[in-house]
Amino acid sequence: MSTTNPTRETTEWDDLQRKFGNLPPLPKEIKEEEIYLENLEKLEEENILDKKNLNELNDIEEKCIDDEYLKIIEKYKNDRINEINRMKAEDIYGEVFEISKENFLTDINEASKKNPLNNNNNDDDDNNNDDNNNNYNSDNYNSDNYNNKQSKRKPKGTHVLLHLYSENVISCKVLNNILKELAQKHKYIKFTKGIYNRIIENYPENKLPTILIYYNGTCIHQICNVLDHIKGGLNNLNMPTFEKFINKYHIFRTCHNNMYNSKDNNSDNYDDEDELNKKNIRTQKQYTSFNMFYNI
Repeated sequence: MSTTNPTRETTEWDDLQRKFGNLPPLPKEIKEEEIYLENLEKLEEENILDKKNLNELNDIEEKCIDDEYLKIIEKYKNDRINEINRMKAEDIYGEVFEISKENFLTDINEASKKNPLNNNNNDDDDNNNDDNNNNYNSDNYNSDNYNNKQSKRKPKGTHVLLHLYSENVISCKVLNNILKELAQKHKYIKFTKGIYNRIIENYPENKLPTILIYYNGTCIHQICNVLDHIKGGLNNLNMPTFEKFINKYHIFRTCHNNMYNSKDNNSDNYDDEDELNKKNIRTQKQYTSFNMFYNI
């Protein structure tokens, strides 16, 4: 049997010395077959299709002659196509919109009630009722049923993020630049900004930067003094740290949430984004306009 080691010749004296522990034992010979089996096991554990794009999958498909493997490739191709279509569908906003008090209700409250991904937003309630009325037999209910059901669910509204800012506050200027990057990355979220005292009269400048997050016509999150929530303050206010912080409020799609592994334990009990947002709204005061700060 072949090995990767040169042939070792030892004398009877050496063997005797090793027997009594006077010499260290010879290193174990590594056989080529062992190396082959070890590498084969690693390849079997790693799915090479996971990292292939659509074009690469097409190339593999052309060279494949195994019918069963072709079915697997076809599944991965469908996943890639669905991902491409999803990204195209979510290419909606992509910029930071300037908001005034006059267009606040239209561009914030009303915009947060609509989901551009839905052809007809009124159909959501009917779809949800259908889901509730479906009875699944435990014998037939498998992961495919679950995934199909999940894929049909669409959020009813849109997350609208509003940054109350001042040109005189350095952190606000930094945050506005960060929001431009976020808007390009998460185009399914409507990012907006507005000068604080033009949006809300008598709003204190010392509470800036302030972030308001709207969903389904309701302000579900208020974040005053954003720097207080960023470890390191202004020196550490950048795209990654702010995105990670905002991710705690569950406004990003699931694939973005997984990047940080920073979901709250509460989110584990909710099947979809819309259900989680209902929970958030129930546990907070519901603000539908800018009267939330009149008592500050």
